[in-house]
Amino acid sequence: MLAHPADNDGAWGYLWVKWNSIPLENRVLLGFDLTPLAGRASDVLSAAIILRAADHTFPTRGTRIEISANEPGAIDWVEGDLRFDTFAYCSRKSLWRPPTGVGDPGVTWRCEAATDAADPLPACLAPSPPATWDGGLLASSDPQVGQRGFRATATDSHVEAKGYDPLCRKALACFASSGSLDCWRRVLFDVTSDVRERLASGDHRSSWLIRKDRVEAGAAHFFSREGAMCILGVPGLRPQLLVTLSARPGDPPSVPEPADHCEASR
Repeated sequence: MLAHPADNDGAWGYLWVKWNSIPLENRVLLGFDLTPLAGRASDVLSAAIILRAADHTFPTRGTRIEISANEPGAIDWVEGDLRFDTFAYCSRKSLWRPPTGVGDPGVTWRCEAATDAADPLPACLAPSPPATWDGGLLASSDPQVGQRGFRATATDSHVEAKGYDPLCRKALACFASSGSLDCWRRVLFDVTSDVRERLASGDHRSSWLIRKDRVEAGAAHFFSREGAMCILGVPGLRPQLLVTLSARPGDPPSVPEPADHCEASR
């Protein structure tokens, strides 16, 4: 987040997308390992990233949210397992977590990975200037440095508008009675072209940056993996990459669950 450019929220329960004119901006980074789909670029029929909103302030006129893929061959960013903000949901004590700054360094607004979270302005582990990270959107043109960051052109974008959503207690009650994940708003991004491109290149690291347009109204807390799995105990609310493949013998491929940061989220 721009307001705290040295912070890493890698184990926070939310993915917070916002912008206001102060300016304060929060962007979200998501990464997925496509190794289980190696060699299957031509089999990809569709691919979508799915987020579930814990709460939001989308206005009646709507606010645009967009997603951008990382540059081919971009230097890796590091998730980290820090959580600097309080997690609170529905004012329930069991769903409250205090702020903490304990854990491994990771991606910040300033750089792909910081050296020391205890340092208020930590050095970057990734290449130093003249390369620019700046929230992830700028890429260096210096061949000695390599590409950094995410494409300026969005892969997909759409407008989210105000509507009836059974947020918070109503959402929990809805889920308790129905078991439906649709008790929380679903936001879906089409990333088919990105997944095909990455698989065709043989580089199985895939990541995306999510941000909103620069208008005051509209923000959202989407559930992170840690918030969904470690705190709420509803794995289906975690960010997901859903890939549909044309059938081959032995399908579906086995996709292992990545390591979580539940210890940091307790």
